Amino acid sequence: MPRPPKSLVMARSAKAAMLAAVEIYNKTAFEYREEAFCVLIINAWEVLLKARIVSQNRNRLQIIYIREKGNQYKRSKYTNSPLIITLDRALNQINPPANVRNNIETLYGLRNEITHLGPLHPELKQKILEFGTASVENFISLLKQWFGEPMDGLYLLPVGFVGGMVAVSTNPSQRQRQLLHELQRIAAASESDDDGYAVALSVKIEIARTTGGGGTIGVTSDANAPSVNITDDEFLSMYPLNFKDVVATCKERYRNFKQNSEFYDLLKQAKSDPSCAMERRLHPESTKSPSQFFYNEDATFVLLDRHYESPGLGAGLSSS
Repeated sequence: MPRPPKSLVMARSAKAAMLAAVEIYNKTAFEYREEAFCVLIINAWEVLLKARIVSQNRNRLQIIYIREKGNQYKRSKYTNSPLIITLDRALNQINPPANVRNNIETLYGLRNEITHLGPLHPELKQKILEFGTASVENFISLLKQWFGEPMDGLYLLPVGFVGGMVAVSTNPSQRQRQLLHELQRIAAASESDDDGYAVALSVKIEIARTTGGGGTIGVTSDANAPSVNITDDEFLSMYPLNFKDVVATCKERYRNFKQNSEFYDLLKQAKSDPSCAMERRLHPESTKSPSQFFYNEDATFVLLDRHYESPGLGAGLSSS
């Protein structure tokens, strides 16, 4: 049996790296899942792009070596093996569709930075999921288009499915807030029609019964939905913020925040959405007790983030 071309061997290695990235991400108890995922998915893309360059140059592996003067190649001081071109240079040579390039460059920037940020806030984890899902889809498409290699049935488990978005009351750090806004900007600026490729893909999950009836799990106005009682502690873990907490967080989180009519209109929207806010009596057993709204931090600030600006956006993503 003839040996496969070098470029195909490389493409299959890239495929194995992508499988490893998805496998690591879907380990729900693995605390370093997003960080490890970004490292592996960038490795997968780097190998795939270089495999494409090799395939376009008669399977000459030397085409991806860094050449010095004459016929000499630059070599590693550790192993004395030829050094290989960078990801940036591979992207420039292949020049993939704009959304593919923007997605890879964004995940590359995240890979360089999130490994140093400590525990990641759920909102940032959700954004990594959205960019990662698009990247997996793009990779599968180009692997098949360039090398005829099938790779179907790969999915990243949504963060909410493993409880990552629920009952988190801590604020993201300033740098993580900057990254969140930068990721939102990149996604919003992406090409709407780029041959089916995406920079980021929205990921939602609904858990429902298959035997009929109202089966949605969560806060709902569906009269047919089964009711579930929650304790005071469970309620406060889901809706930990009161009005003063929301205002204080806004003052810290946004540089253009004003406690004006626009803000109160936004809070009115939040109050009408059970995922953002719920009303609760101060003394639940008494129908005459005054009530107060409490807010879910993640859902409420997803709403508010669309209308206010975070400080220090100029820092952007790392590209080193």
